[in-house]
Amino acid sequence: MTRGPVRLTGGLFHRETARRLAASPIPELSPLWGFWIAAGILSVVLGAWLLEGIEGPTEVLAHSIGVGTLTFLCLGIGVALWKDPGALVSPGVVMAGGCIYLFVLDMALLRRMEGFPIRVLFLSETLGALFVALAFLGWFAFRPKSSPLSALLRWADFSLEPRLYFWMALFAFGMEFAKRILLADGDISMVLEDLFLTRSGDNEGNKLRSGAVGDWRGLLYFTGIFFLMVPFCAARAWTPDLSVGKKVVLVVVVSLDVGTLLLEGVRGSLLQAIGLPLLIRFIERRGNLRRLLAGMVAGVIVLTPITDFMVSVRGVGWENVGDLEAPELEFGGSHRDDNLYWIANLVDSLERDKGLAAHAGPIGFLSAAGQIATFVAITFVPRVFWPGKPDPRELGDDTRSWWASRSIVGDLVGAGGLSGLIVGAFVFGLGVRWLLGPLYSMPKRDGAMLCYAYLLLVLQMEIRAVTTFQSGPVIFALLTITSGMLRIFLQRKRRLAFP
Repeated sequence: MTRGPVRLTGGLFHRETARRLAASPIPELSPLWGFWIAAGILSVVLGAWLLEGIEGPTEVLAHSIGVGTLTFLCLGIGVALWKDPGALVSPGVVMAGGCIYLFVLDMALLRRMEGFPIRVLFLSETLGALFVALAFLGWFAFRPKSSPLSALLRWADFSLEPRLYFWMALFAFGMEFAKRILLADGDISMVLEDLFLTRSGDNEGNKLRSGAVGDWRGLLYFTGIFFLMVPFCAARAWTPDLSVGKKVVLVVVVSLDVGTLLLEGVRGSLLQAIGLPLLIRFIERRGNLRRLLAGMVAGVIVLTPITDFMVSVRGVGWENVGDLEAPELEFGGSHRDDNLYWIANLVDSLERDKGLAAHAGPIGFLSAAGQIATFVAITFVPRVFWPGKPDPRELGDDTRSWWASRSIVGDLVGAGGLSGLIVGAFVFGLGVRWLLGPLYSMPKRDGAMLCYAYLLLVLQMEIRAVTTFQSGPVIFALLTITSGMLRIFLQRKRRLAFP
């Protein structure tokens, strides 16, 4: 007779987690949750416009719209996480968090809004608040029982033994550096030197970077995706019965992986590599989620100045790092996309022309839908197969630089005017609820959890920009196909072993 707790080893550990998840339904957010967020924000906008009709537009009124929008989003997130910390990976909370980071926080702080006319400032704040409110109305209006992506995630679902994850971590790490060495014609010193060079400029003549336009090296893009998954594979391989030697190897590999991303200065990639294992923990609801959530908040506080410093170094290169100021903790002024600035720049341009209300006309949403569909379609075609593929440097307009994002708000307004924003925001929220909502509570093993985590990443990418080349769907497609092929391989291997 065995006494004491049973020690779960390797595969038993993960299989027991999957069994527990299937037996414990995940609580969904109340449909009224999104309604109250939308109602609160709309009441703020309505009140501001009523006062604007009496006093005219003022900076205080514009500021109140941003503060009110941020307040209701934070209250919604806070209520959801207080009831269930696992709701951090629910589509509604992720959508709210993405809006806060990408433009609502700047709305509340009026960051980089100096120099714009008060009316432009007031209209820009209104557009941002309307998008958020209408998106959550769309989220509230539809409660589907299943998602069109459910069957796809089930097809891509698999469960691996931890020992296999160990070798996958080494393979993903080695494959990326093997690619770099191949591109450098075997010159390892060139690979190392490239980590310290500036990322500004067009990278013409650089063997390791394809630049803005892209070339045949884009076919090797998948190695970079798997490189970001090294910490995830290491976390899945790290079980109580893993040998000390293999644990040391994993620590070294993950340190080199994260160190490479730090030197390259791409904040999004670093956060994705670090955040993916944490997201998976929340998706599978393993451990003390409240404590883990508190740790993530503390991690954000620590990483904010570090990532700000990374962005600065990326522009000048590590050889000039001594010219930079020491990093400081400043959430409001931290480096991030200037989406609200470019929204205001667009509104200012439209107001100087025919006016915001007249732009694109009453059916401008059709034009917006066509542009978004076009960008999604052409993204999947590598330039090596389509030499005439549009140059991303020529896809901007007079209101922004080609590399600058203006969030989904600016993209919808620029492509479809007010009707594009109104219809697009509602459809966006409805689509998030329809495509991702049922997946949140769906039982998942390793493959489905990984695909769902990347769908949340795609959601963030779409909030950042929708009328640019869509790398998010490409990443998800590659990951899903790889996961599905791995599941088929594992099934055939089991059939051969147990005919």
